[in-house]
Amino acid sequence: MDKKLTMDVFAADLWDTFKGDGSEEYTDSKTFFKKTHITKNLQDILDDVRDRLQGRGGDGFLHIETPFGGGKTHAMIALYHKAAEWGAKPVVIVGTAMSPEDTVWGMIEGQLNGKVDKLSGRLAPGREKIREVLEMHGPILILIDELLSYIGVLNNGGAEHVKLANQTITFIQQLSELMSSSKRICVVASFPASSYEMVDRESAEDLLLRLSKVAGRKERKITPVRPDDVPNIIRARLFSTPENEIRRDAEEIVSKLVDYCEREAILPPRNTAKQYRERFQQ
Repeated sequence: MDKKLTMDVFAADLWDTFKGDGSEEYTDSKTFFKKTHITKNLQDILDDVRDRLQGRGGDGFLHIETPFGGGKTHAMIALYHKAAEWGAKPVVIVGTAMSPEDTVWGMIEGQLNGKVDKLSGRLAPGREKIREVLEMHGPILILIDELLSYIGVLNNGGAEHVKLANQTITFIQQLSELMSSSKRICVVASFPASSYEMVDRESAEDLLLRLSKVAGRKERKITPVRPDDVPNIIRARLFSTPENEIRRDAEEIVSKLVDYCEREAILPPRNTAKQYRERFQQ
C-alpha cells in the first residue's frame, strides 16, 4: 500500500517526542534525521551544544528566537535526539504540557532524580540549590519550549498563580546566570519572536519582554532557519525520492506551468518567467 502524506509530518511536538507518543517522523531518531534538512544555522547550533556538553567551551544558555513556524521546535527535537548520541541526559520542559500546579524547577529535578526533593515548592530555589541538583549528574541538556504559554496561563490566574509566574521568570534568570560557571550543562530555550501568536497579546507582550531581558543577560540568540533554507526543508520533509529524480521528474511539470502562467499573463508582479521557473524548481 502506498504511504499517504498526512499532517503528522508537520506536527512537530517536543513533548510528544519526549513521551514517545508522537509520529515516527519525530520519535524515531533515524527517521527524523532522514526527513530533516540540516540547515547551516541548525548545524551550528548542534555543534555549539555538543561542544558545550563535551567540555569544549561554548555558551551554556542558548535562546532560539524565531517567528511562528520558523523551525524552533524542529531544532529542539534534533537536539533531543542528539543528546543520546553525545552521552547527555535530556531534560524536556514544554509550557503547553504543564499545569498551573507544575513548576519548571520541580520538573527538572523530577526528570533527573525521579522525584522532587531539593527543588520543591513554588518559590524559585536559587542558584546553589539548582547547581546541587544539576551537578549530581553527567552532561545535561535542558530544553525549554513554549515557556511563554505556561507563564501566560499563570499570569491570568489568581494571586498565587501570578506569583508563580514571577517566580518562574526569576528562575530563568537564576538558571541563565548559573550556566556561566557550570560545565557540561547546556540550556536551550525557545521564545517566540513576538507575542502575535498568543491569545492575550497585550499581557504576552509584557511577559515576553521580561523573559527576553532576563535571558538576554547571559544568552546568545540563534535562528535555525533562513528564508533560503525553506525549499530544501520542504523537499526533505515531503519526499523520499532521491534529489536528482525529483529534479528530473519536476522539470517538465514546472516548465508547463510557467509557460501557461506567461501565456495567460498571470505571473506574479516583478517576476520574469526565468525567475519564476527557478523558484519553482527549488
